[in-house]
Amino acid sequence: MKVGGNASATDFFSKHGGSSLLDDSDTKKKYSGKIAELYKEELSRRVKEDVVRWELIDSSTFSRSTENGIAFPTESLLKVWNQLLL
Repeated sequence: MKVGGNASATDFFSKHGGSSLLDDSDTKKKYSGKIAELYKEELSRRVKEDVVRWELIDSSTFSRSTENGIAFPTESLLKVWNQLLL
């Protein structure tokens, strides 16, 4: 998953005192407790950040002209890409 996933959840639970919940078979306890609610808030924050980051990249970042049906990135897309790599 892009902003979450098992490794991310495990890390979050461990850092916030919820390690024991990871092996608990009571899924209600695991997914509706205080730490789970904090993790949901964290995921929501990450999703919002991801949307803002990738909102910069839209169809206008690709050239209108194509060669053999392939759209080439414009300079603005290349700037954004380079920023992401830093």
